[in-house]
Amino acid sequence: MTTVPGALDFIAKARESFPHMALVSSATEPDLMVSEKRFGLLKWFDVIQLGEDTLHHKPHPEPYLKALCKLGVPASRAVVIEDSPNGIRSACAAGCKVIGITTGFTAAELMEAGAEVVATDFREIAKLINQVHPDN
Repeated sequence: MTTVPGALDFIAKARESFPHMALVSSATEPDLMVSEKRFGLLKWFDVIQLGEDTLHHKPHPEPYLKALCKLGVPASRAVVIEDSPNGIRSACAAGCKVIGITTGFTAAELMEAGAEVVATDFREIAKLINQVHPDN
């Protein structure tokens, strides 16, 4: 098991810039705990929203709506980074701005699903996030 190159550094730097962060995943808790043991992800997030915590799953907006509610952040002020068309559809349906990352799908597939912009890696996302974030 590996992470997307640059992901852990990006998360650490994003945590310095953004007061609220959530992880919204279709993963189950046992899968999340394997990642936690290997990479120590949980310390960076205020909210963890897993697939098993919702009645409706991506592409339904419920996973993102629940995470936003727990964070106390309106969707209009949220930027989501997603790597799948269903995740992008979910975040868009919840009212969030979305950056796609091409880890398993093409840029065209991610844009068709509703991503505002698409990046090939986390260095590119770091450059794009300020263009998409509602404060800029």
